[in-house]
Amino acid sequence: MMLHYIFHIYKHICVSLHFRCFTTLQFFSFFPLFLSSIYIPFLSLIVAKVIHSFIYLFFHHTHSLLF
Repeated sequence: MMLHYIFHIYKHICVSLHFRCFTTLQFFSFFPLFLSSIYIPFLSLIVAKVIHSFIYLFFHHTHSLLF
């Protein structure tokens, strides 16, 4: 639904500006690159935070067991 809405806006912009539009195939091959360029930094940050907290909890737990 969201993708359909974005694609509708994209077509409207193309028509209103009289640019040569991408074909649908080019649009759908470009769009994942656009999304990944936004989401990959956030995903890597989240994964790093999760791994860091997991390692911290693991070592904290084993430290309390050992001593």
